[in-house]
Amino acid sequence: AERMTELAQGKDQGFDMARATAICSPQPFLPGLVASPPSVAGELNRWQAHAVRLGLKEPLLWLWGPPGTGKSQTIANIIAQCLAMQKTVLFVAEKSAALDVVQRRLASHGRAGD
Repeated sequence: AERMTELAQGKDQGFDMARATAICSPQPFLPGLVASPPSVAGELNRWQAHAVRLGLKEPLLWLWGPPGTGKSQTIANIIAQCLAMQKTVLFVAEKSAALDVVQRRLASHGRAGD
C-alpha cells in the first residue's frame, strides 16, 4: 500500500499515473483499438478481449486477477497473436503451474511455443 501511495503522489519519476489510470480504468475499450480482437486460443469475454488489445498495443502488460478469472485464456490469446505476427514473447509467472496451463492452452489450439 505504501508503494502505491508513493506512485499515486508522483514520487517515482518513471511512473506515468495518467497512462496507468487509462490502462486500468473500467472502460471496456480504448480509442484507436479494434473493437474485438480475433480469438485464436479459445473464446474471450469483453474484459479478456480488452486485455488482449492492451497486450498487443503496449510493450509491457501486467495481468493480475483472482483464480478463475480467465488470465490463462487471455495470456494464451496474447501469445498466440504475437507469435502469428512473428513477435517474440517472454511470459513470466511466479508459479510454474501457470506456465504449464498457458502452454497447454496454446498446444490445444496448435500454437505451442517453447
